[in-house]
Amino acid sequence: MFAFGSWGDAGHPPIAEYGLDERTTYLPAGPTAVWRAVGRVAGAIWRSPSHFAAAAAAANGWPRRRLLRTVQGALLPAQEPDVCLVHNLMTATSLISLRRLYPGARIALYYHGGETAGTAAPADVRAAFADADIVCTNTHYSRQSLLARGCPAEKVRVIPLGYDLSEFKHGEMRRRYRPDGALRLITVSRLSTEKGLTHLLDALVLAGAAGAPVVCTIVGDGPERAALEHRVTELGLRRHVRFTGVMPRNRVLAEFDRADALVLPSVPTATWEENQACVLQEAMLSRLMVITTRTGGVPESIAPAMDAFAAPPSDPVALADRICRVARLKEPELEALGRANRAYCESRYDIRVLNPRLLSAALGRSMTHDRTPRQG
Repeated sequence: MFAFGSWGDAGHPPIAEYGLDERTTYLPAGPTAVWRAVGRVAGAIWRSPSHFAAAAAAANGWPRRRLLRTVQGALLPAQEPDVCLVHNLMTATSLISLRRLYPGARIALYYHGGETAGTAAPADVRAAFADADIVCTNTHYSRQSLLARGCPAEKVRVIPLGYDLSEFKHGEMRRRYRPDGALRLITVSRLSTEKGLTHLLDALVLAGAAGAPVVCTIVGDGPERAALEHRVTELGLRRHVRFTGVMPRNRVLAEFDRADALVLPSVPTATWEENQACVLQEAMLSRLMVITTRTGGVPESIAPAMDAFAAPPSDPVALADRICRVARLKEPELEALGRANRAYCESRYDIRVLNPRLLSAALGRSMTHDRTPRQG
């Protein structure tokens, strides 16, 4: 396993169980990081001078980029693998050409959607698509994005990201909704403009004015946190909104147990839209309602019954209306919808089903069984 950055939450059970952080070799992502890898590159040259020569021959671009990619290639295995699975387009365009380094290997790319908000689109995406034998992506929306960016249709397979359902056993237990009468909302995201949290705060004011008792927990951190906290004070929401900062995964799941609905009010940007929005499936597996905006791949990533609680992006009035609709539901209705949400995710996002399909695609086996039905 090779990566440009750390795994992050080392306490996440699969990372800890399999020792993924220790088993991962970190590659330099930019020219300034090359010098920190000099010792490792020297060791790689000593072990296999021929592989270093192959990496130098496979590297391309301007001199600084060629040096960077030569170093990346030197740190990759000397023995050609059967298959290379590359996660996300930015990695594919930032990495030495695996096709040139490993001409006999099968190259599989997983496309998670557009670039993160504020990140410029890479210039050489067509080269990445040309190198890949197969390109997997998680929604039909992102498939259309791939085609628009020049990826050949015959290379594309729609295979969503899956979940270990055993992580969500708490979602099988009986839960109480609105135990104190107030609707308990939660949002889990990077605190940045594209997540639409300013619209959520405005919607909370409108929902309160309409008589819906609501409290909200905001999990995460980011560049907009100070502005959001100031806005909470300005709107008089201090008693209703709680900021937790970044939390490890087990604590996030515990917060889901204390919530009634997840809110994801994202807005599209020039280079980004929500795609599968994995936090939605995690919430539904916890039997939460989900209140979303209709953007990107979100409509096809939620249970059909949740479409009634989806609002147009950047529309606090519509978002407040959806919050009020959920607040008016009786507990048996919330219970039934929560169970339907979990059943929907169990039938479509089981990692035991999806991972073999992904590996089949990466290895070039028959894919006649991998077509994910569109919602509805």
